[in-house]
Amino acid sequence: MRSLYLIGDKISLTEEEVQAIIYHDGQYVDDNKSVAMHEEKLTLLLQYADFWSCSVTENNLPL
Repeated sequence: MRSLYLIGDKISLTEEEVQAIIYHDGQYVDDNKSVAMHEEKLTLLLQYADFWSCSVTENNLPL
């Protein structure tokens, strides 16, 4: 939410982009349960990218 506040007066975002920023952690965060199963495609893409980057880079798995 802070990111949206910081860029709000500089860049206009679509509702899809706003949702993707807010809910990028996916269903792993209790506050995000309200959007579960109603995610936009961009939100799902960012959730997958976030999960993948944590799985690969933080666990030192080979690419």
